[in-house]
Amino acid sequence: MKKSCFKGCFCSKKVKVKSCFPHPWRERVGGARERGEAYGGFTLVELLVVVLIIGILAAVALPQYKMAVYKSKYAQLKTLVHVISQAQELYYLANSDYADKLNKLDINFPAGQDPDTSTPTRYYYTWGECYINAGVQVICNNVDIKMGYQLYTQHPQGYEKSAGARMCVATATRDLNAIQNRICKTETGSDTPYRSVGKTGIPYSSWTYSK
Repeated sequence: MKKSCFKGCFCSKKVKVKSCFPHPWRERVGGARERGEAYGGFTLVELLVVVLIIGILAAVALPQYKMAVYKSKYAQLKTLVHVISQAQELYYLANSDYADKLNKLDINFPAGQDPDTSTPTRYYYTWGECYINAGVQVICNNVDIKMGYQLYTQHPQGYEKSAGARMCVATATRDLNAIQNRICKTETGSDTPYRSVGKTGIPYSSWTYSK
């Protein structure tokens, strides 16, 4: 004969003979109610504390995450500039002059867009551009993070004192507390920018690497 469960119990279906056992959740709630205790919820203060903790963690983590993203993209600029610069130096050894067009260099550019045929000194990406500046510099700019990296050639005509110099550029800002300038300061090891322009035209800060 089937034994039905009474209120407050649940039936076990895993055994051949159906038996009634006290329902664990109901027993806990019922016991708490019998003792006059509150059960099964969070107070408003507890929820506010949780929200506050989440806010504090977000305030600390998000700026650090943004800094990491910017540094990663800036590192990509440096890699591209050094690759192009090495190709330029090899071209100089073979021809006693630097290439005036990118297609003259023995280099395979990383995935991006094709070089602009109207300006053969430039190579465009969805995030910015890389270009050679009259045998003096190799420059890459990232418009997403508003930063650039520049490297002078070893034989820059008219700029001999700058041979091999490296520059970190924070474009569109002169604010030294901006994330771009903070990265440039850390990267270059310099305390102040080499040049800061912004009263007229597009503002930018240029930092020279100390080594």
